[in-house]
Amino acid sequence: MSKSPRKPGFAVQVNVRVKPCEGGSLPGEIGSFRTLGSECSQESAFDTVAPALCESFLQGCNCTLFVYGQTGSGKTHTLFGPPSCFARHLLHEAGQEGQDFPAAWGVFPRAAMQFLRQGPLTASVAEVYMNNCFDLLNNRNQVQVAGSKKCSIAAHGPEFFSKEMSSFKVAGQTQMTLQNLQDVLSLMSIVDGSRTTKSHAINDRSSRSHCIVTVTTPRTGGKFLFVDLAGSERIAKSLAPDNFLANSAGHVLDIRAEEAKNINLSLTALARVIAALAKSSPFVPFRDSVLTMMLKDSLAGNCRTAVVVTVSEDPQHQEETISSLGFARLCQSVKTEVTQLKARDAGDVVKVRQQLQQLEQQLAELEAKGGAGGAPRTEPEPEPGGESQLPEDHPRGLRGEPEEADGAYREPPVLPGSADGVESRQEGGQRGVPGEESAAVLRGVADHQPEGYPDPLPVHRGLEGAQQALHLQAGCQARVAARAGSVG
Repeated sequence: MSKSPRKPGFAVQVNVRVKPCEGGSLPGEIGSFRTLGSECSQESAFDTVAPALCESFLQGCNCTLFVYGQTGSGKTHTLFGPPSCFARHLLHEAGQEGQDFPAAWGVFPRAAMQFLRQGPLTASVAEVYMNNCFDLLNNRNQVQVAGSKKCSIAAHGPEFFSKEMSSFKVAGQTQMTLQNLQDVLSLMSIVDGSRTTKSHAINDRSSRSHCIVTVTTPRTGGKFLFVDLAGSERIAKSLAPDNFLANSAGHVLDIRAEEAKNINLSLTALARVIAALAKSSPFVPFRDSVLTMMLKDSLAGNCRTAVVVTVSEDPQHQEETISSLGFARLCQSVKTEVTQLKARDAGDVVKVRQQLQQLEQQLAELEAKGGAGGAPRTEPEPEPGGESQLPEDHPRGLRGEPEEADGAYREPPVLPGSADGVESRQEGGQRGVPGEESAAVLRGVADHQPEGYPDPLPVHRGLEGAQQALHLQAGCQARVAARAGSVG
């Protein structure tokens, strides 16, 4: 797929969506962010956040949209939709009301439906849980990320690793083809039912993992990443100690405390990466977590990126809201460069295939004429009486094969005349091959020819072989003379 020159850097587009709370308000000024108010519908959120990204993706650019915020602030609701909104009966009810899909659907399914108008898509879904990556389209099988400590060349082969590791690949992810509304519904049902979620004191259905849905269009090869980050949380507020598990050492650990710790560590690693990019630091710590490795191209590669930061008006979460707004300001300082991938239309594809067919035909004709490595070589046919009786020092190409059972030689005709300075002899009115003097000249040329030059006695028989031998002799003599002159 061809590429156009890089466009000027795009600053990360930052949007803030406010979760309403009765009697609550945001602390201080929200800043210069594009704000989705507390009364914003799912359709309005899509119309505010997604159009520019969707247009760039359809034009052949890589894009990323990720949502960030504290637990329970509406990230999954914004990106995908509320729980169980992908039930098939809701789709049927929406159809009866004259709608293409339920009004509760979030940004991703709405964008997918828009993309499908241009052709089919392929999708993969990865879950980052406890700093490990899992394939949600393949029964949550664990997959590895190139560059992580757990990913080895022995397991995936050297071709899986780039020399400079400019990007991090995920090994063996399952791809799902999306062609219509039913396929989108099936995909979201799998995500909704497979992703790790638990309830705690703040959120009844808290995502305990980061979810990355990657959509690719075969038309241009462009990718669009939809990233639902797990919510940051304070364990003192969210922890409800009713789910304990003993580890291998016999110590009792709260599973959700471990999950919260891993979530906060990965979000902290993401904040460090964005801070380094905002400062144009020569070193960016992408390898600090699996999440940051998977988002490297989105933050520092060929990609147009946007973020939705979700905050709550609840006065109990003012500290978390202030922290999330600080993350939003940091993202505004990051710029990415975008290269548009150019898709070939059907006419271009047909033209290239016709050119390829013509070139293949020309190559076949050249091979038939000997143009792909010299004149065609033919092996001598075995004699009826057994193997050929040629002596080892017989100058092949100058004398013929035995044609009689007794091993007598019959010499083939050669070109008449001596235009190349080689005299011919006649026997009984028939012209014969060059004499022993000519053969000696050729052997002498072979002894003094430059290293790597072809043998002046090629295995060619009959008139064509003698012709080539004579031409080759003249060329070799000229090269020997030129070398002698340069030495002198």
